[in-house]
Amino acid sequence: MRHLLRKKRAIFCLAMAWFIMPSMASAETTISFDRALRMASANAPELRAAQSNIAVAKAQVDASDDWRSNPTLSLASGPRFGDTTSIDVMVGLEMPIVFGATLDGQTAVASAAQLVVQAESEHQKQVILVATAQAFANTLYWQYRVGLATANLGLVTEIEAVAAARKAAGDSGALESSIALLA
Repeated sequence: MRHLLRKKRAIFCLAMAWFIMPSMASAETTISFDRALRMASANAPELRAAQSNIAVAKAQVDASDDWRSNPTLSLASGPRFGDTTSIDVMVGLEMPIVFGATLDGQTAVASAAQLVVQAESEHQKQVILVATAQAFANTLYWQYRVGLATANLGLVTEIEAVAAARKAAGDSGALESSIALLA
């Protein structure tokens, strides 16, 4: 579902950028396909977030190389009641032991997580590029359709003018000029 929303958003953004431009497009206002792909790659927030996730994964791989199992020092004291009152002091040193968590295992897990994040980033990039390509093609299609409609409007306007002139001259009936006007 999110994929479709991203696709529609990319299509809408590219179409709006294309149609907001003046109708008399000059060389500096046209967008080539390569430029549209570059713009989509540079400005997509999903790709920026994916690049940030890659940086976090790399940092986790670097952090997994350090085996930081710090010992814990504990100190406890309190009174002991009995025949005589005395103070007990207890000093303890603890070292956590994690079974199965070797340095190589931690590094392998972090490296695998980094590969997953990189694959997700590449997938996200492909999704953005496909949506941009589809939006570009749709924009070209509708631009072509608008051009055809404009040309057709010019033709039917001329036909209507000729039919009106023929009707005024008495060369044709009202039906021909009505059909030309309807067209």
